[in-house]
Amino acid sequence: MKFYLDNIGILSNVTIDCNGLAVITGFNNSGKTTLGKAIYSLFDAVEDLEIKNLNDKQSYANNAIHQVLNMSELRYMYYTLRAELEIAQEQNTLENNADVKESILDYINKDMPRCNNIEAIINYIEKIRKLLIDFDIDEIIKTFTKQNSGINTAAYEKFKSNLQKALDELDEIKKTVLSDLEMINYSNDWIGLTLINEFSGQIQPIKNKDVESTLTISDNDQIFDIKCVGNSFKISYNSFNNTINRIFMLDDIYDIDDAYCIRMKRNVPRFNISHNSNTELPSGYLDLLNSRAAISHSDKNRLWIMRKNELSIIDREAIYSKYKEALDLIDKVIPGDFLPKQIGMFYRSDGTELNIKNLASGSKVFAIIKILLMSGALDEKTILILDEPEVHLHPEWQNKYAELLVILIKTIKCKVILSTHSPNFLLALETMVKKYAIENVFNTYVTKRKQDHYMIEFNEVSNNIEQAYELLAKPYLQMDAMRYELNDTSEE
Repeated sequence: MKFYLDNIGILSNVTIDCNGLAVITGFNNSGKTTLGKAIYSLFDAVEDLEIKNLNDKQSYANNAIHQVLNMSELRYMYYTLRAELEIAQEQNTLENNADVKESILDYINKDMPRCNNIEAIINYIEKIRKLLIDFDIDEIIKTFTKQNSGINTAAYEKFKSNLQKALDELDEIKKTVLSDLEMINYSNDWIGLTLINEFSGQIQPIKNKDVESTLTISDNDQIFDIKCVGNSFKISYNSFNNTINRIFMLDDIYDIDDAYCIRMKRNVPRFNISHNSNTELPSGYLDLLNSRAAISHSDKNRLWIMRKNELSIIDREAIYSKYKEALDLIDKVIPGDFLPKQIGMFYRSDGTELNIKNLASGSKVFAIIKILLMSGALDEKTILILDEPEVHLHPEWQNKYAELLVILIKTIKCKVILSTHSPNFLLALETMVKKYAIENVFNTYVTKRKQDHYMIEFNEVSNNIEQAYELLAKPYLQMDAMRYELNDTSEE
């Protein structure tokens, strides 16, 4: 799988191969994090697409139906009739003690029940539509009391005058739910929204905001291409079948500390999409897109970390069997289990439970991988994007972590893209790649600033990895030479 990025942040004409392990190193502020965000945005947008689409359509339909029911006098009549009913029940004046027949008023404060498919959403809309048509205030009042009701007849007249408008709105909701069933426009649009969310609206280089940005993914003969100017996107593809169904960007180990602190974003910036389809979208389509809260990669990590999976003994044994080599290595570093509770995540070992906030930073690096493994999140269709994972690790644990990543690539065939500033960690990765014989899926890149001293390009050094070591070791050698020079001076 190959990624091409041009004018994404400060990245210019960058190509990355990732068939297993891709390592990027270079100076600070040289686009390594930008690369991760761009790749993450594309795959996260289409992850679990059918589930997201169904949830979005249900959320949209539920909110839109409430707006329809609130646009007339139905809410006023609902509260007035409820008071009438309570009085009638207390005075036992309900005619023949009959129950009130179900009406549209019963749905004023109700949310749509969980729907497992589009058909269920449509059936619910049709039910609301029928109840609106059948709504008869006089029939309902008769069941309360033989006395005249205190209902304001003007409210009912206003309802009848708005009835056709309400029915038309329901037809539009139904049209929106039934639109884009193949999710072509939907998937494309969420790629744009996710890019905007991850980059806080600054996808292009800030020194040249009007330039066209390009993100292309190619896999054999399949190509997926995104072009963007401002918040306008043009997306095209050639029979691209997504071989990745889950992606994680791990750049902050402290996501594990506050896993319940999910910072949802609604009302993300509006944008324009140019599709490779001439389909006319219904008027409610943008409301459908905004029905789902946009979450960052950190919030996604938190959601997975706090997933409560009640594993049976058989399920637990199956997971340990599948990931045995990786889990055995983690247990040598940090033995124990991780338990999500209402107040947060806990680490259990030797009969004791420790709040994860009190766990050492280096241990959390391994903990996150173990939690993802035990939740079944990592497999051959997963990409892990790791931003300087060695930061909190002693060189000895850097070696262990390098081996863990190579084991994951070797045994479960997941893909890893990582950045590093550590010559020791790079050496550990190179060594473990040779130990486990996966040299054919190992690529190394060094970032380089272009002549404009702003934009960044990547040079592949897989066949001459010494260039990467030289770059990383140079500051150490400079300090070491200075130390010796200062020692010699002091002795004089």
